[in-house]
Amino acid sequence: TSLCILHHKTLQLLRATKQHNMFRLILLSCSRLVCLGYCVIAALGFVEVRKLLDTSYVTKGDTYVIALSICEPGSSLSMDGNTTSVSYDVNDIDGCRTMEWIVNASAMSLVLSGAAVLVFMVVDLLSRFGKGPFNRSTSGGMGLFLLFIMFQAIVCTWALAEECRYWSNYTKDYLKTLDLDDGIDTVTTHANEYILWTAGLVGVVTCFLIVVEALVNICCSPKKKEEDFDETELGLESSKKFDDEHSEQASMPMGGTAITPSSSGTGPSWTSPTV
Repeated sequence: TSLCILHHKTLQLLRATKQHNMFRLILLSCSRLVCLGYCVIAALGFVEVRKLLDTSYVTKGDTYVIALSICEPGSSLSMDGNTTSVSYDVNDIDGCRTMEWIVNASAMSLVLSGAAVLVFMVVDLLSRFGKGPFNRSTSGGMGLFLLFIMFQAIVCTWALAEECRYWSNYTKDYLKTLDLDDGIDTVTTHANEYILWTAGLVGVVTCFLIVVEALVNICCSPKKKEEDFDETELGLESSKKFDDEHSEQASMPMGGTAITPSSSGTGPSWTSPTV
């Protein structure tokens, strides 16, 4: 009976697993490929972000490369009653401040998020093969907490990409107002802002797939009911008890009860031989 119960529960588990096996396999493959892609694009993004620490202004053909910094021309302020006048000297740069703190924050967020994704993939792989002290709950919890790190990296990266876009367009419009015949058609920063936008986009897709994977594991995984578990355990305990009793009878000493054929031929009789 216990073997039949165990066999029945095993068939139910196999049927439930087979229904979602293909979808979960495709989802898992896509999720891990995107995670690998994010690790690669995060590394490329880190290299591009670090280029923004360059404070030089360079002309390369028809492209004008600017530094990502905020400069304020030297100014003078005079107040005469209710009138305030401000004058600027564009040749006198009072001070420039680079965005190195913002740049370094974005670079570190990309590195840490990429490392976190890589650790998550390793732990998940070990848990699926039963290696190390990890299980599926460990990898699932890491995936959910990974979302917070990913969101921070996405916001920092897109914020820096927006700064690059804004100051590039601002400088380009300013050069147009000067009406200079310098042959400059494009203004950009030292970093490729498209890589930064792509890193954030891949990060969003990674977060989405991790959430979908967690929901599928929670909602669609076959679960063993508590009463079924107790019933199976009870059957196994009964089977074990039955086997133990027969083992004891098989190993019973000669002084125990024995069965002997009856001399009258009416049937067997139980006798207890004396020592």
